[in-house]
Amino acid sequence: MSSLLLTFYDDLEAMAVSYTDKAGASVTATCLNLDEQSDSIQTMHLPCRILTFTQPDTAVIMSGAGSTAAWNITDLFLLESAARDLGTYVLKPVLKRYEVAYLEAIQKLPTARTLVHGWSTETQPLSVSMRAGKFEYPAQSGVWFYGVQCDIVLEELV
Repeated sequence: MSSLLLTFYDDLEAMAVSYTDKAGASVTATCLNLDEQSDSIQTMHLPCRILTFTQPDTAVIMSGAGSTAAWNITDLFLLESAARDLGTYVLKPVLKRYEVAYLEAIQKLPTARTLVHGWSTETQPLSVSMRAGKFEYPAQSGVWFYGVQCDIVLEELV
C-alpha cells in the first residue's frame, strides 16, 4: 500500500474554501501546493492558502504488519498584509467565517474520511486545529499577514 499523503495534498489544493469578506462578498482563496510556492507573497496574490508543513511527521513501524504514520500538514490562509494595519479587531469576523468555511470544506474530502489498507477500508478521524492571528511569511522575512493557520494531522496505515 502506498501513502495517501500526496493525494491528500492534491485534494487540499483542489478544495474550495469560500467565505464572506468584510464587504459581504463571497470569496474563494487561491491555493499554492508544495510545488507552487514562492519566496514571497505579494498583495495581488491575496487572499491565498499555502500548503506546507511546520511540525515533524511521525511513523511507527510494526513488525510484519506495516506501519502507521501521522502526517502533519499546515494550510496557511493569508487574508491581507499586516502593513495595511487594519488590526485584528476589524478582521476577526472574517477570520472566524473563514474557519467555519474551512471546517465545512475539509469534511467533504474523500481522503479525509476513508483510508484503504489491503482488503479493508477504515474510517480514521482527521485532526484539524485552527488559529487566527498574525503570521510571518516566509519565516524570518519580517513580512506579516493576518490569516488563519490550519494544522492538520492525517493518520494512516502504510
